[in-house]
Parts: sequence; C-alpha cells; structure tokens
Amino acid sequence: MELRMGLGLRQTLRQEPRIMLRQIVDFRLAQEQIQEMFEEYRGRHVPLTALLQKVPQRQHGTLVYAVAGGWATEVLSRKKREHGNINVVLMDEKQHVLNSDSCLDYLFLQYGNGLKKNQVVTRSWTNRPVHVAGPEFMIATKVAPHNGKLPREKDLCDVVYIMESQPELDPNKLRTAFGNYPALTNRGEYVRQLMMMHDVRKGNGNRIKQRYALDILSRTIANNIAENKARRKNQANEAVQN
Repeated sequence: MELRMGLGLRQTLRQEPRIMLRQIVDFRLAQEQIQEMFEEYRGRHVPLTALLQKVPQRQHGTLVYAVAGGWATEVLSRKKREHGNINVVLMDEKQHVLNSDSCLDYLFLQYGNGLKKNQVVTRSWTNRPVHVAGPEFMIATKVAPHNGKLPREKDLCDVVYIMESQPELDPNKLRTAFGNYPALTNRGEYVRQLMMMHDVRKGNGNRIKQRYALDILSRTIANNIAENKARRKNQANEAVQN
C-alpha cells in the first residue's frame, strides 16, 4: 500500500510541470492569436464575436483572457453602444493588456494591481458565455481620472448604464478596484457615494442626476489625486533639503 502511494505521488509530481508548461504556452499562444487578429482588422471595426470564435477565453479549464473597456460595458449593461476598439486583459502573471488599435487603454494606465480573478464575471451575450471585467472594476476605472484627465461624457454614461443593469454591487470589490489607484486616500467615501447612487437609482428619469453626481465625484477624486501627488512631491523635496 505504501509503495503504491509513493509511486502515485512521484507520478503526480512528474505531471505537474507538464500542466504548468501547457498553461504558459496557452497564454503566449493566445496573445499571439489575439494580436494577429487585431492586425488583420487594422483600421476596421473588430467584431467581438469574431475574437471569441478565434481565441476561446477558456483553454484547458483556465481563463486565458477577460474582455474590458466598452465591450465589457455592453455585455454587462446589454446596452448597444459604439466601439472604436477592443480591450482584453490576459489573465497571466503580468496581466498583459491588449488593445485593437495598438495603444494601452486609459483604463489601465494607472493600474498597478491588475484585474483580479474574482473581479471577472460571466454573462450571457449573443447566446454565449462571455467573461468580462466585473461591474465594480468597470465603474471604478471609468470614474477615476486617467492620465490626468477627467472621465469623458461617454464614460459617465457607461457607469449609469452599468449601475442600472446590476441588481446589486459589492462594496468590497469597489474598494479593491479603487485600491489600484495608489494616489487615492478617500476610497471609503467614494465607495459610499457610488453605493448610494446605485441604491437610489429609479430608472431612466434619474440618469441626468446620476451623471451630474458622477461628474462631481470624478472631479473630487481628481483633486484628491492631485493633492496627494503634490504632497508626495513636497515631502520628497523636504527630504532632499534635509
């Protein structure tokens, strides 16, 4: 009995590196396939359905990539919108962000911790399951400033559509998403305001009020980031002088 267990353990240990290597190869291959498809459609609209057909999101039971950006908004909210590109996040160790117009999307310019697996959700879209960045992640990235600029009008509209379509939001996931912005110090207050906006939503008639509240919130967050950057700069200057 002990001999059999020992052989079984050795066999398992010999198999594990093969499994890990296969997963690494899958991520690399998926990245190459996605980039090849983006190159094929360069200068044209890339259909999400075509990407999903060519590169499966799950391979060997592993989530290879998640859809983010505007397509994630459409899948989450079921609201048709215009799309200039496709953003995907490889769920590999480095969290590579691939963009169909060959530039990093603003959503990820300030991100340090990436997209956690528990922040990815699965929704039915065009009669197929699609793995997208979760609503809390999308809301946080669209409200927070990107590259020093305030959110665009369409970003605020996206937040409203996402909120309207979600039966509930997870404040802990919102806080985690905001945690990716190291310059923010009032995350708890931002989460409280967003949850309040979500809880008091009353359908289409409240969209203007929601967008106005989101605009104020985004400006407050921008001021918070600017103040913290200035404070850190002053502290660094004082340290050099001392």
